[in-house]
Amino acid sequence: MLANAHRQFFLNTTFRKLKVYDAAISNQKEDNTILGRAEYVMNEWKGLLSGNVLYEIGAGQEQKRDIAYLEVPAGTGQYAWIDYNNDGIQQLNEFELAAFPDQAKYLRIFTPTNEFIKANYITFNYSLTLNPRSLLNKSDLKGMKKLVSRFTFLTSMQNSKKSLAKGNFEFDPFKYNVTDTALVTLGTVFLNTISFNRFSNIWGIDFSNLRNSGKSLLTYGYESRETMTGLQNSGGTLAVHSC
Repeated sequence: MLANAHRQFFLNTTFRKLKVYDAAISNQKEDNTILGRAEYVMNEWKGLLSGNVLYEIGAGQEQKRDIAYLEVPAGTGQYAWIDYNNDGIQQLNEFELAAFPDQAKYLRIFTPTNEFIKANYITFNYSLTLNPRSLLNKSDLKGMKKLVSRFTFLTSMQNSKKSLAKGNFEFDPFKYNVTDTALVTLGTVFLNTISFNRFSNIWGIDFSNLRNSGKSLLTYGYESRETMTGLQNSGGTLAVHSC
């Protein structure tokens, strides 16, 4: 660990080697495993720029999951069944998010299975905040300085990935995209926010852009999803808070 008043760095790594001396006692195969975690936290220039970065790697067993759809009273679920082939039999690919409340008659339930696969996992997160107000002299906030001091900028990303282990350790958190079949699970959240008058207890405005994508390995195959929120004309959502 390296630390001072403005910067902190934490590092923890573990390497394990499994060796089987008697195959008659255990049917496990010899294997190598690595676990590592590095985190950097900073607060620079009197708080003008603050944030943290997290990087984590490892290897282990991943349990496959199955899904089922449970019928509930109309309006209390999230999914609707659409019989695309008109055979009267519910298939997993015939359930979609309900467009109207009266069609929301099903809930999706995840259930674990007895199938396991070996997977590498990588997590990479960062969060950065730019706050001009902390650097400016609060007793001399006039004109342009006063306007700039009302802005706050935030950017953050969370990336968590598990991929099929092929004998080698993986260190690149962006090696695969969402369409790659080597992925077991993938979750990415990317958020940008511009705030004006954030520290006021009377009113404030936030402009945000959020992108969320994911992928999961299920017993019947892969399931992918991607959502994005924001105004088409400005690329962000507008939120006004007041007290």
